[in-house]
Amino acid sequence: MWNKTKELENFLINEFLSGKYTPNTKIPSRNQLATRHNCSRTVVERAIKSLTQQGYIKSTKGSGTVFVTAQPDVNEIKEIRTISPYDIRSHEFSPSYLFLGEDLYQQPLLWFQPQFINRDIDRLIEPNGAIVWVMPSYEHIYYLNYLKSHNVPLLLINRNYEGFDYIRTDPYSSIHEGLSWLMIEGGRDIAFVSREATSSKPYLHDRIIAFYQSCTDLGANLQSKWNFVRPFKDIPDEIAEIGRKLFGGHKKAKAIFVLEVDLVLPLITCAKNYNLQAGKDFKILTFDFIQSLAKYPGVGMMQQPYDLYKSEIKNYIEHCNAKKTTPFKISLKTNLIIE
Repeated sequence: MWNKTKELENFLINEFLSGKYTPNTKIPSRNQLATRHNCSRTVVERAIKSLTQQGYIKSTKGSGTVFVTAQPDVNEIKEIRTISPYDIRSHEFSPSYLFLGEDLYQQPLLWFQPQFINRDIDRLIEPNGAIVWVMPSYEHIYYLNYLKSHNVPLLLINRNYEGFDYIRTDPYSSIHEGLSWLMIEGGRDIAFVSREATSSKPYLHDRIIAFYQSCTDLGANLQSKWNFVRPFKDIPDEIAEIGRKLFGGHKKAKAIFVLEVDLVLPLITCAKNYNLQAGKDFKILTFDFIQSLAKYPGVGMMQQPYDLYKSEIKNYIEHCNAKKTTPFKISLKTNLIIE
C-alpha cells in the first residue's frame, strides 16, 4: 500500500512539473483519483496528505484541493517526526509526552519507534520534515549519520553526540547546584551511589564526570569507602551491602548523592533497618524527580525542565525554517526541588 501511495504521489508531481495545472487550479477529486489509478481511498488520502505537507497542493474548505506550486520550498518544516521508544500519544511515564505531547506546534506530529527505524528510514528522509530523536542510543549512531547525510534537520533530546544538534540537561551546572545544597545540609563528606555507565545508559558518563568535577570544585570530601559505582544487577542485595557501609559503621553517612532516582527508595528503606530516617539523620540528592519521594524530608531532586525543552524545540523549528546554518546546541539546568 505504501508503494502504491508513492506511485500516486510521483504521478501527480510529474503532472505538476509538466505544467498541466496553474496555481489555484483544482486537481481531480479523491474518488476520481482512486478510480483512475485503481487504488483505495486510503492510498489517495495518504498521497494527498503527503503532497500537502510538501507544499504542492492545499485543501481549502468550499474550494476543494488545488495546485499551489511545482517547486515547493523543500526546506520548510511542515511536520515533526519524533523517534522515541515512548508513545508520544500517552502521558504516563513518557518523556516524549512531556516534551511533545501537548499541541504546542503548528506542524503535524508523527511518532516512529527506534526498533523499526530501518523500515521507516525512507519516510524519515522525505522533504519538509524535522526529526526530533528522544535519547538515541549508541547503536543508532549509524542511522543518525545516515539521516544527517541526507540533510534532514535532526535534533537529539538528552544526547550530545558529536556533530549533531541537541537539547540536553546540563549535568555539571545541575549537579553543582544540587551538591552545594547537599554539602550545606549534610556536610562535606559525600557518599556516592550510581550505576555504571553502559551503552544502554550513555548519559551516565557525563553525569558521573560532572559529579566528580563538582566535588573537586566545591571542596567535597569523597571517601573511597562510600563510593559505589556498580552494575546493580541485584538491587536488594547490593543496597543491603551499601547500607551496611553507609549506616552500620561508627561513622554514618549524612550526605548521599544517588545518581539514579529508582535507587533512592530502596536506600531509604534500608536505612530504616538501622533506625535512621531521611531528613533527620541524613540528606539525599538524586538526579530527576518522582512524586513518591515528595513525602520524604531531606530529599533533593533535580527535576528536568520539560517546559524549557518544549520552547527550545519550537525554537529549533524556527531555526531550521530561517535557513540558519549555525549549530543548535542547548544545555538546560535542572530545577532543584527540595522536600
